[in-house]
Amino acid sequence: MAKYRIATRDDIVAYYGNVPSTMKAVAVLDGETIVAIGGIAHEKGVIKMFMDMQDEAVNYPVTLVKAARKVMQIARESGYRLIYAQASDELISAPRFLQRLGFEPMNIEGIYQWRS
Repeated sequence: MAKYRIATRDDIVAYYGNVPSTMKAVAVLDGETIVAIGGIAHEKGVIKMFMDMQDEAVNYPVTLVKAARKVMQIARESGYRLIYAQASDELISAPRFLQRLGFEPMNIEGIYQWRS
């Protein structure tokens, strides 16, 4: 059974090998193995929502949704006003998933924005 938790620096380093950017993130775990990390990253002056998943993470859709909702809660509580996201080309459900979280499509293919 999968669970999620606020990602620690150690979680991020274990998943990526380093800390790729400043972020607030949630880790999805299968037992003690991290199968996905999602959160809010600051890159080159842009605030974006992201989710990086191992193939087996798709076996835990309910936990992924709960983790994404936690990220959105963190965004609201942190005072974020505008966040961007790019829908995955590999997951057909990605646009619908982003829209369920409150993201709206922009005029750029695959790019979504959320405003508080």
